[in-house]
Amino acid sequence: MVTSEKMALTNNARFMHCLPVRRNVVVADAVLDDPRCLIFEQAKNREFAAQAVLEELIRVDKS
Repeated sequence: MVTSEKMALTNNARFMHCLPVRRNVVVADAVLDDPRCLIFEQAKNREFAAQAVLEELIRVDKS
């Protein structure tokens, strides 16, 4: 499990995960709630990518 203690051993690392994540099983709450955690930015980027794929599929279907 990724914990605050393990993150403290890094050189100011940021935590990334593609979601969903099991809190306190895969990663500790303290790591997920830390300002250096990038999971929500990653999820937002994935949303835009999925929208682009869907748009392309709809466009191909109409052709």
